[in-house]
Amino acid sequence: MRENFGLRELEAFVTIAECGSFTEAARRLLLTQPTISLRISALEKSLSAKLLDRSRSRTRLTPAGEALLPHAQAALRKRGEALAAVRELKEGRAGPLRVGGSSIPGAYILPSCLAAIKDRHPGLEIQLQVADTDTVLTTLRAGEIELAVVGRRTVGRDLQTHEVEKDRVLALAAPRCLTDHGFSIPRKKNASMSVTTEELLRLPLILREQGSATRGLAIKGLADHAIRPADFASLLEVPSNTVALQAAIAGLGLTFLSSFAARGTMALGELRSLEIPGFNSDRPITLARLKGRTLSPAASELAELLKNESP
Repeated sequence: MRENFGLRELEAFVTIAECGSFTEAARRLLLTQPTISLRISALEKSLSAKLLDRSRSRTRLTPAGEALLPHAQAALRKRGEALAAVRELKEGRAGPLRVGGSSIPGAYILPSCLAAIKDRHPGLEIQLQVADTDTVLTTLRAGEIELAVVGRRTVGRDLQTHEVEKDRVLALAAPRCLTDHGFSIPRKKNASMSVTTEELLRLPLILREQGSATRGLAIKGLADHAIRPADFASLLEVPSNTVALQAAIAGLGLTFLSSFAARGTMALGELRSLEIPGFNSDRPITLARLKGRTLSPAASELAELLKNESP
């Protein structure tokens, strides 16, 4: 038994079993009768077993043919399912869409874009991973996600990048915290305040965790003014934007947050923006993918959507 037959031979066998005739099977498969006969002969030779008994009135299965039939039918069904799965994936209608975002794009940019893609292709299985920028880029490089959207300009020969949004990292503190440390608060609740670096150091500091792009930009901006986190009255490190935001609102200190995260609380007057002369807080929101990796149609569509919404 050589067992080197393929799906074409199985298709011929199953069709004959269903039709009861070589002639009818050839007609259904749009083949000549000699071609059908050759395929059955090759299948029987591979299995070293006679599969069909032919007569003038009807072709019938032998015991070996009866044993083979359900397995042959299952193999052809699997082929059909495989073709359908690839077709749906190619058309972007099904399959997984794995995306990663750092905390700001993961919360404020990607959800609406993913919802738009899901509306177009309800069969998609969307997976969104949200973590700090370093973790998201590591996940991208490991091939666990197709696209990453992060809060800084990314570099690397292995990456293809595109700026999709602009953001500002703001120095923020609650009115209560500011008054407790000797600051005068403007009456207009969403008015920003200009402060010197010496005044800034009177405040406690709240920072995001290691690996956060927001933290990195804040530390670099402070370093440009010869300020270290240890120079502040105290330092509290927290694991997310949400915790940093709530800690600042509670009056625990000065924090640095994206304008996306702070917009609502600033409008309500819960936090005030502190303008530090020479502090460069602008940053890009960057879409990244691995060079040379073929994206799924859904990932390509998402990438185009993000690019089209870019400034």
